[in-house]
Amino acid sequence: MPTPGARFLSVLDAVIDDLELLVARQREASRSLPALPPEMHAGQGLQLTLLKRLRGRRRRGGMLPGGDWCYFRSRRALAELRDIYSLYPANRRFLDLFRALLRLGSPAAAARLRRALKGRAVVLHVSCRHRMHRARSSVDTFRPLPATEAHVVVIGSPAERSIRRPRGLFRFADDVLELPLPDDYESLAVKVLMAMTVIHLLGAPRLILKCDDDLSLRDRSRLDHVFRTFLRERMHYGGLVARVEHHQEFWHGWHLGKCRRGGLNQCGVQQPLPRAYASGGQGYLISAKGMGALAGSFLCLRRFFDGLVCGYEDLAVGLLLEQSGLSPHFLDLTGYIDSGEFDCLLRQHDLGDGEGAPGQRDPEALRRHRAESWQRYFTRLEHLNRGQPAAD
Repeated sequence: MPTPGARFLSVLDAVIDDLELLVARQREASRSLPALPPEMHAGQGLQLTLLKRLRGRRRRGGMLPGGDWCYFRSRRALAELRDIYSLYPANRRFLDLFRALLRLGSPAAAARLRRALKGRAVVLHVSCRHRMHRARSSVDTFRPLPATEAHVVVIGSPAERSIRRPRGLFRFADDVLELPLPDDYESLAVKVLMAMTVIHLLGAPRLILKCDDDLSLRDRSRLDHVFRTFLRERMHYGGLVARVEHHQEFWHGWHLGKCRRGGLNQCGVQQPLPRAYASGGQGYLISAKGMGALAGSFLCLRRFFDGLVCGYEDLAVGLLLEQSGLSPHFLDLTGYIDSGEFDCLLRQHDLGDGEGAPGQRDPEALRRHRAESWQRYFTRLEHLNRGQPAAD
């Protein structure tokens, strides 16, 4: 069986061969056409040059089988490869190269991830180190777990481990995925996108349900029904859909008081907005195709996301999927998955307590009540943000 290093070199050679063939065909085709502006093919040519330069490292001792692979197990190598990919992102073989690099950077963790997630529905609990107890409690509400389901808690790394003493590109053990990112609120969007990228490339699940660490499962049978509907209808992205008609009318203050870095608690959200997205507060579903679209876009846009220090993860996911032609489908999870903040928000806005009318026991009526209350809550926020009376 080939080693991770040999596999990486094999994939790198295949990507270079395919790109050389493409460039040669473009050169041949251009002979019968008027002179094309150099910008039309500059990205492909530079990508090919940089990949060959990357392959040349093995001749300098850094990539010899059994030799020192430290560079290719570092964040620097991943960043360099992402920049090369951005020159010509239509080269879809690049995702195979990223997969091989992740396996090379963290071989044992990659193997564990594959065994745990392949072909399953994955529930991703987004958390941080000091809230791990909440994430564990959230996972417990889903037990007993069916064989077709797996749970992953994603957290960041302490700065001294991720920067000064790197230990691979990521770690995965005991259902905890640790990424080399700051474990703060302002890194949440990048944490979610990187987690989905790693899970898609190495774990290959059927779908992923993103949850916050304060969510708990209310109704297992109804959640299983949502999973089946999502797969049967061939949806790629679904949840409680929110729409943004104008950037100025969006609620820009969700992060205030939660950020650690100076100045971020004195500014609004700093990212482009999609026209529609699935709200992260109640969780959302993404298919394998959707995860592939997110992975390709996230890996391509390294410098954009490196500078995204005040963005919201559900907006980032919605924007990247929108740019890939995938729109959110309405899937009501409010009656099956409960947010720890949900009932409190409804009570504060005189919209009920999330438990329905006194004495109400019918599950379907309760589900409708919670969904309608949640929608009225969003509508009220939109009215308040426009300076209008907060009427339903």
